[in-house]
Amino acid sequence: GSIVLILASMYGGDSLGSWFVVKVDVEDDNTNEFRGGTMKYYLTKRTAEYEYDGDAPDDTPWDYSRDYDNNRCADFGDDCDELTGLMVVKIKNLLYLAILAGLAALYFFNEDEDEKGAMACLSMGCAGLLAVAMFGLSFPEALEDDAGVWEVMEDSFDMNTEPTLFGTESEEMDGSELTFSWRPDIAFVLVALSGILGIAAYSEVKN
Repeated sequence: GSIVLILASMYGGDSLGSWFVVKVDVEDDNTNEFRGGTMKYYLTKRTAEYEYDGDAPDDTPWDYSRDYDNNRCADFGDDCDELTGLMVVKIKNLLYLAILAGLAALYFFNEDEDEKGAMACLSMGCAGLLAVAMFGLSFPEALEDDAGVWEVMEDSFDMNTEPTLFGTESEEMDGSELTFSWRPDIAFVLVALSGILGIAAYSEVKN
């Protein structure tokens, strides 16, 4: 189960592979018209999707997907070096390590080597939880360094925002209400649960 959760976070596509989501919604209080944008951050890429009530304006940005190592990854910069180093190098390698440890655990248990199997479970759980901890501690700052997401909100809409893992800010402007929100997404939860299952398996075998 732990292996399946990690594979789902890595190869689950748009539905299961998103680690972080940023939403910007604008609602016109006079006409009740709505427009918004959703940016999702995956293990190796980011995507943007826009939605409007009625006909979209002529300057509507196109939905897109960009890899972190693409030199046009950041909307307000040239590259995403910080995100590449964190997601593509560090976290992705930790997830591969967790999968290998899980496969090793299955092999050792099949060979009735419970002690080695327990240690493999511990390694798998620690790798998953380390990936989650590293993401939680480093992703907001990496995203801000590469794309300036919170800086744009502060400069453009006078929102007092800081790079954090969770948050919501709202602002009234020119008869419209703008809401800016951000949070970890499903892949973050899947990997955290995978790590917990690995530790639980270790504990059960040891006991």
